[in-house]
Amino acid sequence: MCLGPIDHFFTQNTSVSAQIETIIKRPGRIVHDGISVALPNPVASIVKVPPTQPATPSNITFSELPCSPENVQKITRLISVIGENGKFVLLFKYQKELRQIVHDGISVALPNPIASIVKVPPTQPTTPSNVTFAELPCSPEDVQKITRLISVIGENGKFVLLFKYQKELRQIGREIEHVHPLKMISVIMANPHLKSCMKEMHSDYFKWSNFMDGVGNALTSNHKQGNVVPYLDDFAKACGVTVSSLKNFIDNQDWENMLINMINT
Repeated sequence: MCLGPIDHFFTQNTSVSAQIETIIKRPGRIVHDGISVALPNPVASIVKVPPTQPATPSNITFSELPCSPENVQKITRLISVIGENGKFVLLFKYQKELRQIVHDGISVALPNPIASIVKVPPTQPTTPSNVTFAELPCSPEDVQKITRLISVIGENGKFVLLFKYQKELRQIGREIEHVHPLKMISVIMANPHLKSCMKEMHSDYFKWSNFMDGVGNALTSNHKQGNVVPYLDDFAKACGVTVSSLKNFIDNQDWENMLINMINT
């Protein structure tokens, strides 16, 4: 649903990452395929150093590697702030400043804190000519699990999800990874309580952005395989909306505004 999980905290054995590694512990990765839940360690991933484009050793000496006096000042500030403050102080007091240092260009990325509450990666597309919308896999047990997933996420804050429901939601994610994203959406839209939970999720940037990142990828993947448009009529009926209210969104692959429109209908 966007905002994304971090696979590797440090990817290079650079002097910067070596210094940071003594300050910040590497967070765990708890991501699964399908409709999955990714709940990182609390306030983890304050700093991430992604791979940089390697310079050509034969053309550039070590002294010629880019690192201006301004960059030295920024790196000094970055390491000092991280080393001298706790995680919550970094999160609530220095996040904006550190992100600005990143954006100014020292190849450091600061992801959103406590992000990736829910992510739905692309599912394996089914063949439209062989499977109708009604035949797409979604058992009564799957419906119960989707209901539980959306209810828990919509009714609880990020820290409660992290500390109380992490294990349960991860298990649900593994068990419903086979469900087509349109089928999942139809389950949500047919249930007034789940629509209300979706509105709550929409009001929370971190929940919504990561939910949409996952759902959007799933829908885009299936759309490319021709596994969205053939289901449009039955999907609209299942959701209690008209085809005309969806067609423009689907033609433009504007999944976010499609869902916003549906939960407010």
